[in-house]
Order: sequence, then C-alpha cells, then structure tokens
Amino acid sequence: MGGESIQGKWINKRTGQVINVRDSVIDGDNMIIISDIGNLSMEEFSNNYIQGSDDLYNEQGQVIGHQEMSMEEILAVGSPAQQPMYEEIKNAYPVEEAQPKNNQIIAKIFNKLESLPEPNVEVIWDEFPEAQINTLIDFLDVTVDEISEYIYNNYVNKENIIKKISEFLNNKLSK
Repeated sequence: MGGESIQGKWINKRTGQVINVRDSVIDGDNMIIISDIGNLSMEEFSNNYIQGSDDLYNEQGQVIGHQEMSMEEILAVGSPAQQPMYEEIKNAYPVEEAQPKNNQIIAKIFNKLESLPEPNVEVIWDEFPEAQINTLIDFLDVTVDEISEYIYNNYVNKENIIKKISEFLNNKLSK
C-alpha cells in the first residue's frame, strides 16, 4: 500500500470522546477504521475525528519522547487553528461538570462522616455473547479491561445511577 496507517489517539470533535485507532483496512472501495469503539467508515471517521497525540516532538518534527496527556491537554497543545474547535468542544461538553447548588452544604456533612457509601455494581446481561467476547480476547488481542471500559463508556448511564442512589436513600429514609 505504501502509505502510513492511521493509528493512535483520535478525538471526536463533536463529543470530545477519545478513541484509540488500531489500524485501517481496505474493503473493496471503502476504507474501514478499526478502533476500540468498533469499526468506523472512513467518511464517518474523517468527518468527526481529529488526531491527538501523546508523542513529544522537536522543532524538526521528530518524536523525542512520549507523555500521557488528557483530551484537554492534547487539544490545548494543538495548532492555533484547533483552538476554536477546542473551545467549542469544551463549551458543549465541559471537562469539569458544574456542581449542584447545594453541593458545598452536602460536602460539609459528608466530610465529617466516618462511614461512607461503597457503591456495588451488578451487571445484568440476559444473552451474554461469550463466543464474541472470547473472539475479541483470543484473536484480536483486546483485553478484558478494554471491553469493560467500552461497556462503561457506552452503556453506563449517569441518570440511571443517580436514580438508583435516590431509590436507596428514599428506602433508607422512609423506614
């Protein structure tokens, strides 16, 4: 093929989600991007993602080191042309979520408590796809931690967790 492959960290410029691209393949007339969130068409990928990097470069453009960076840091060290896009992402998807108005009052009490809540997570999966997950692990070198992170990022819903905590509190307080 002769060209460089697409790999590394990429950021969805609409959502701020960081993905890791493992490789790209040609399927007939189409290029498919293989990432930790699944396969993406080149059209979807090129319309929605910009490259992020943990590599450190010298003035000649040569890689001189490697440093783990957050999405905010990757975008902040990008070209000046990327800065307006970073501001757009930051405004649409704040890195630090706004605190609830009574958060400081609640924190005063919780900071004095010796016993604190310990969340317990239960995963319910009626038709667990064991063969497919084993294929990911055995043949595609995907780790269980990567699969867990994918499930968390794509299926854990903040609102549902808050609802469950509220139900717990209401049950405890109504006795």
